[in-house]
Amino acid sequence: MVPYKRKRNYRRKPQAKRRNTRAVSKYRGTISRIPRALALKPKSVCQKLVYYNSFHAIPSLDQQTPGQQQNFYFTIALNSPWPFIYNWDQGANANNKQLVPNSIIIGLDSNSNPTATTTSMPGLKDGYNLFRQYQNGLVIGTKVILSAQPTGISGSTQNPEQAGVLYAIRHAKVGFGLNSSSTINDIQKLPFRQMKRIAGPMGQGDFNNRNTGARITVTHSPKKFNSVSSLRDNERFQFKQATASYTNGQPPEDNDFLTVGIVPQLINFQDGGVDQPRKAPNFKLNMRIEQTILFTEPLENLGEGTGNYSLPWDARQYGGIGYTMSKLAGFR
Repeated sequence: MVPYKRKRNYRRKPQAKRRNTRAVSKYRGTISRIPRALALKPKSVCQKLVYYNSFHAIPSLDQQTPGQQQNFYFTIALNSPWPFIYNWDQGANANNKQLVPNSIIIGLDSNSNPTATTTSMPGLKDGYNLFRQYQNGLVIGTKVILSAQPTGISGSTQNPEQAGVLYAIRHAKVGFGLNSSSTINDIQKLPFRQMKRIAGPMGQGDFNNRNTGARITVTHSPKKFNSVSSLRDNERFQFKQATASYTNGQPPEDNDFLTVGIVPQLINFQDGGVDQPRKAPNFKLNMRIEQTILFTEPLENLGEGTGNYSLPWDARQYGGIGYTMSKLAGFR
């Protein structure tokens, strides 16, 4: 008769927890352990800033040279959080021309540096105030939307007008040959331009005689426009935080520009077989500037930064009522 053998259990038996047998001094009290604080501030962040303003643009004929048409234009910086450069409106506020903004604009000083009152992109130095939390900033993309609508009557006998051409030109230098005496022929020779016809009504009382407005959208990428492989590694495209030398910040060394203006559509306007110089129409201009800015090199000095703070996240990303409502609305 074969004796019964118990089946071996191959399962691993749980081991008893070992107790700390190290001798503890009876003269030492309990020490509380405080975990190290987490680094909440990210190394780099992106922020979108939006600027909006409206202008009343009033072109004019040259008073010094009677009857000569004039080019009406102004220039802004595309890759700087201070978009209005020094003498940005010199082509729109001379020789009886006027450019009247709804909100007051203060450009850079004569050294192309911002002052305490220089107009900047809203949200740059308020709100999260990332300008003080990071050493460097970089505009990685800009979108400018221009919408123009005539405000005068082309058939007026006091200030005769004709159809004009609203244009927007991107360029890498401030002085690129455009001046007050430039004509539509000069505009058409320039690269990176966008043009739209704009005209006011020829008279009153005609139902079909309406204003012809214009809309131009300019999308600008500093990386593609300047043919560089990386903007992060190119200091000449970065703007700096305030320092002892530049108390209000320092713009990028290499700027890209956008010139916006209007010229008469016909150089020699004929009326009854005789040249009748007529200016481009007066118009209302709405301008919206959107910039996406990358901030790098976080400041950890107590005298410079604003502390170890994280930026708020959208509620849709981490659940909650915002996430649920976005799913119901079809955004997720």
